[in-house]
Amino acid sequence: MLRRTRLAKSRYGVVELIKLLSVLPLAASLALPSVPSHRECKPKATTKYSIRWGAKPSGQGNLWEYYHFLIDFAPAMLHFMRNDSAPCKSLQVPDWRNNKFRLALPGQPQRSMEAHFEFLLGRPLGLTIEVASSFEAFAENARTSRQVDWDCHSAGKSNEWSGFPKEYFVEFRDHAWGLPGVPPARHRDVVAVRRGYLQNYTGPPTGCSRRCLDDIFYDRLLEVSVSHDWDTAVVALENQAIADQIALFSHVNVIIAQHGAALSNIIFAPPGTLAVEVGKADFPCYPRFICKDLGYLFFIPI
Repeated sequence: MLRRTRLAKSRYGVVELIKLLSVLPLAASLALPSVPSHRECKPKATTKYSIRWGAKPSGQGNLWEYYHFLIDFAPAMLHFMRNDSAPCKSLQVPDWRNNKFRLALPGQPQRSMEAHFEFLLGRPLGLTIEVASSFEAFAENARTSRQVDWDCHSAGKSNEWSGFPKEYFVEFRDHAWGLPGVPPARHRDVVAVRRGYLQNYTGPPTGCSRRCLDDIFYDRLLEVSVSHDWDTAVVALENQAIADQIALFSHVNVIIAQHGAALSNIIFAPPGTLAVEVGKADFPCYPRFICKDLGYLFFIPI
């Protein structure tokens, strides 16, 4: 059970914070940079996996985008491979359709999930990704591989956004909390995510390049926090390692972020956390599935 904090006890303060949030503009997505890593495995000690042909992330997503990697992909891969004791595993993915299954956007190293993959799945599971360059190569390898029944657009799902079973996300949260290299968590009353720009980036628009909150919002939030003695952190995540993000969100009472990929980090938060999504969402992927399944409270300002 979560410890009660000054924030939870201060009704006036919460009301004031909600009023502040209610005047905010729309928002969008976030991506995080990372560094590649590789390993070598002997064939006889490797379990070969292959995703379904034609499978794809939710929406128009790509694996090198934070939401689609962290919510669509990583929890499901952990679930399918969690009981495999083989020291090495390889996962075959297709790559003849717009680089959707690349962990990094070619030519744009700032848009990359390679370091996140390595920390969350690569080292813990002994997992590597093998990219098939053609349908023929994919089909040939799939015949000798275990098929991973993963597809965010598969028939029978009520929708394509975050529609996996609850246990996928619970397993993944517990897995992330226990990974070596995650620093000790400091308790925070409020964590607010502030978008930053990627340096020397010329690829597809990021959330910050499309729309950002004015500095006055964060200044006002910190003023309110001081007046109510809240421990509040305003953070930009673009250059933070995934281990630090796990620690940051694993012991917090309120998370505030614009609509977009930054809210994916609620998957690391404890049950009972209040998540505040700022900005209009085309689809309520966070409150309808992740928050409901993992026991989070959710608020969207008007």
